[in-house]
Amino acid sequence: MKIKVKKLLSCITTIVMITQLCLTVLPVAVKAETTSIFTDYLPTITEVTDEAGFTHPGVGLTKELLENVRTKVRAGADPWNYYFSGKFYK
Repeated sequence: MKIKVKKLLSCITTIVMITQLCLTVLPVAVKAETTSIFTDYLPTITEVTDEAGFTHPGVGLTKELLENVRTKVRAGADPWNYYFSGKFYK
């Protein structure tokens, strides 16, 4: 009797493990409710200059550049939209 119970538990455990493995390996397609990730909210970009003269955002970025990129991506203009989509939709 003990051998039958052990075999039954072994079979059940094996089935559960195989099922879990299949569920984690197989891709799941999820349909989004909306095709856009944009909302009406536009964060404020504030430039700040410290006492040393460094302006944030800085190191190649300015308020005007960031606003330009945001406008181009929201308008769907390429290449801005292409690179943005590549970062967030993969």
